[in-house]
Amino acid sequence: GQLDFPGADGKPLLMCGLGCGPRLKKIGPLNVKVYAIGLYVEAGAAKALEPFKSDSSSPALFEALFDQEKFFVRKVLLTFARGVSSKQVTDAIAENLKAHLDEKILEKFGTTLASGIGKSLDKGESIFFAWTAPESLVIGVRGKATGELSHPKLPYILFRGFLGPNTPIPPLRSSTAQGLPRLFQAAAGAMGAGGEGGGGGRSAPASAPAVPATVTEPSTGLPLPTTLTMVDPTSADGAGLGMSLLGCGVRVKKLGMISVNVYALGIFVDAERSKPHLEAFKSGTADPRLFEALLSREAFFSRMLYMVFARSVSAKQVADALAEKLKPNLPPEVFDQFNSTVINSLGKGLSKGQTLAFLWAAPDHLSVIVNGKPSGEITNDRLPRMLHVGFLGDDPGVPEAKAAIPKAVADLLSR
Repeated sequence: GQLDFPGADGKPLLMCGLGCGPRLKKIGPLNVKVYAIGLYVEAGAAKALEPFKSDSSSPALFEALFDQEKFFVRKVLLTFARGVSSKQVTDAIAENLKAHLDEKILEKFGTTLASGIGKSLDKGESIFFAWTAPESLVIGVRGKATGELSHPKLPYILFRGFLGPNTPIPPLRSSTAQGLPRLFQAAAGAMGAGGEGGGGGRSAPASAPAVPATVTEPSTGLPLPTTLTMVDPTSADGAGLGMSLLGCGVRVKKLGMISVNVYALGIFVDAERSKPHLEAFKSGTADPRLFEALLSREAFFSRMLYMVFARSVSAKQVADALAEKLKPNLPPEVFDQFNSTVINSLGKGLSKGQTLAFLWAAPDHLSVIVNGKPSGEITNDRLPRMLHVGFLGDDPGVPEAKAAIPKAVADLLSR
């Protein structure tokens, strides 16, 4: 994905997401998820990273990400998967710094971070560290900058702890290498709109990229992201999936004589892995074979259904609505497993603006994701496809989302 961050001149920098991954902590025989981390760099970083455009597997890529001479802004965003105390956070992050920094700057770092956090962080809350100049580190909590430290080594050591060869989060390194094409795409968009292209220069404002960060579903007025980086639940190292929006629309339910908007739907595919399988459809015209390709289990790439709700709904209401098309097409035990997974994942339900996604990550694997957090997984060779048939088949639940796909595929293949 993409986000804005204030530049030194007060204008927003377009920050491009490169990689993500889960931080796991070993507690006895269990691996406990502590937080999800995302790495962002400004679009102007494309020039410094140009040598790795054709070889993102080179270890030198990560040295370039730490380079203080060819400088560009970097940012890591940590979103917590469970409640943690301020001391737990500061102690855990300081652990990687102790061997390389003196006590004075360590104490100042810990105090600044702890004062921004307060007593604790709840599940879903976040902190960030932004490396904004060669010797400057901005610390932020819950989306707001809470402190800034100046030190010749601190930003470098902190980022190397997350991205270096001994990282405690290997998926962050692997998905960063896979995310480079998104950076070059964002930089090209900024250049095309008249932005500065590189040399540590600042990228254009958020309105400049060729692909906007969000689109608005017109009937509900709800924003949908145009790109999302998801963790692949079927990958041993938690590699990232760069998902791209193909079509959106509104799910309408008829209540007597009234039509009610239930949710805005986005249909996503893995941008890079889908291209070889969709190459035949670059004309942008509707072709039944395109939807066969999007539903294929053989020539596989990840797909995702992403729902942003336009009103509050209970878990049972969501499950019952999805059951309308699924129940007749699945064995009873498979449908019951899906139904119970959705209800358990949603708890009391969803409020307006909250999200539910279904990631078809492997031919027989479906992940349920609530408000951006994985909440359940089901393995079955029919379920993922049949769920997507409900939106991509002959009787789609959101017709305008399906109708938008041919042109969006042509646009995707042209990038």
